[in-house]
Amino acid sequence: MIQMCVGILGNSPGWQLLLEQEGVPCSPVLTSCSPKECSVIVSGDGVDESGARLLRSYLAHGGAVLCSGKMFARLSGNQPRTRQLR
Repeated sequence: MIQMCVGILGNSPGWQLLLEQEGVPCSPVLTSCSPKECSVIVSGDGVDESGARLLRSYLAHGGAVLCSGKMFARLSGNQPRTRQLR
């Protein structure tokens, strides 16, 4: 049986509330995290440079991150493409 735990990096009360309502185990990520500890990390845009380093390390070890395009650009060094949709 796979146990899922979502790590929350930064101040994200909305994510915490949503995950708790859905019954998904979650916990704040404070100093370090491995893919064995957290299935995924949710990150807001307000993460400082030490948090960005933590996310890069987590990704390098096979982790998954749910973040905005702005945070993706910061982590990867690549700018996301934007398109106008009608």
